[in-house]
Amino acid sequence: MHLSLAYSDSPITQKDFNPNINTQMLTRDPHQLTIGNLIDFVHDTASNRSGDKPNTIELKNNDLWLNIGSAFPLFNGIFKFGLDESHLKEELQEAKKYFKDLEFSYWIMKQPDNDVLNILSQEGFVSAGEYTGLIHNITDDRYKCEYPEGVKVRVVDSQSDYHIFSNLLTKTFKSPLSIHQEFAEMFNPFTFQSPLTHYIGYYNHEPVSAITSYINGSQVGLYNGATLPEFRNKGIFTTLFSVALNDAKERNCKTAVGQLMGKKMAGGVTTKFGFKEVCYFTPFIFGKTVEP
Repeated sequence: MHLSLAYSDSPITQKDFNPNINTQMLTRDPHQLTIGNLIDFVHDTASNRSGDKPNTIELKNNDLWLNIGSAFPLFNGIFKFGLDESHLKEELQEAKKYFKDLEFSYWIMKQPDNDVLNILSQEGFVSAGEYTGLIHNITDDRYKCEYPEGVKVRVVDSQSDYHIFSNLLTKTFKSPLSIHQEFAEMFNPFTFQSPLTHYIGYYNHEPVSAITSYINGSQVGLYNGATLPEFRNKGIFTTLFSVALNDAKERNCKTAVGQLMGKKMAGGVTTKFGFKEVCYFTPFIFGKTVEP
């Protein structure tokens, strides 16, 4: 997943991840805000899958352990809001038992020092790159939708549209078949009462760009940002971004927080729209290395 943007205007207390977790522990700390909507997004959409795959979140020592049994390792993992280096080896070994045969991630919400990096490496964890946490207040702005010549935006409102959208993501991200099939099921807005809205950007009638809006109360998250390489830098994704933000504003979304993978991955778009960098965090993957 190359782009993950999430929006929130309050502490993440509006709904519990499950009845056994009090999410009031998630405060206005930017690390927690930037990851909170992503966790909600994954947990909610995972409920849309068939079969008996897990979909659980547990609170352990003020950290969140998320297990949805996904083929995509960034969707299973431990989100560390504090790091006790003296018990790091023991926790990593416990995590391997907890996730069993699944690939999973260990998210560190600060720059790890060399001792932490050495332990992670010894235990078989590989960095998936640094993520940037972003925040932007969208309350007062109206985003101008400039449609370059040949560009049109379509909201996915049929199964045939969704098939185009899903295949476009797979083609852009070069996803393995197992991940394509899982995401196609999770993100299908027609199989449950969905908080998701998918958008497709067309260039001269060809589908070339996509984004997903996830609305949860006064929060909106933008995910699945994708543009085919040969159609980048033409203003297509900027147009999609504008449309999705304006739709969210009309549904009373207020403040933006998010995660951005790499400066080159839509960094110019987020800067243009006024997003501010507030924090950095790094997921480390255990198991087969997967392109994030």
